[in-house]
Amino acid sequence: IAHAHNAHVPFDLKLIVRTLLKHRMRRYITHRFTCGKEAAEWLFGEEGAKSVILQRNAIDTVAFMFDEPMRAGMRKAMGISHEALAVVHVGRFERQKNHQFVVRVFQQLHERCPNAQLFLAGSGGGGEQTVRNLVDSMQLGEAVHFLGSRSDMPQVLCAMDVFLFPSLMEGLPLSLLEAQCSGLPCVISDRVPREGCLTDLVSRLSLSADIADWADAIIRSATARH
Repeated sequence: IAHAHNAHVPFDLKLIVRTLLKHRMRRYITHRFTCGKEAAEWLFGEEGAKSVILQRNAIDTVAFMFDEPMRAGMRKAMGISHEALAVVHVGRFERQKNHQFVVRVFQQLHERCPNAQLFLAGSGGGGEQTVRNLVDSMQLGEAVHFLGSRSDMPQVLCAMDVFLFPSLMEGLPLSLLEAQCSGLPCVISDRVPREGCLTDLVSRLSLSADIADWADAIIRSATARH
């Protein structure tokens, strides 16, 4: 039994081993599962992807539905002024989620919008201290907030203005579905499969695009929330 849950795996030293193993394992697989088409094709190949069992990731749409009073109350509780541009990223602190890129994009955004704030929700992965050090070196400590793991993500998403998600690889990320369900404009990388883009709230950019282009996309997207 094999489950495909990532696509567009970036190059690193492990990629050689991953590529070798994924080809050799195919002859032994009897049951193939996947969360999306692109992930299936990456792990199983085009032929193998034709016989997969598709199990899409699902969310509680009622829980993540946008609510204006909830938004106002949560922004007050989190200390976010009405004028502030609140950007959120959700994910473990691992290479896949591209946190350092998130911070560099926010630095560019903060130079243009001094009232912008970045909220990083998530824990684990081992890279949090590296991100904290980068934030400190850029003197963004007062504008970047580490939220850790939260049990109130529907309320947190309600309070935000833009969801930033420049992942290096994904399958079908739940956090992207939750953000769209909350009516939150999303600026994501083109490494995130289009299958996760269920609304016109999503803007996809190349990771090779200029940082300024990402900042521009956030500013444009933010108007949809206000």
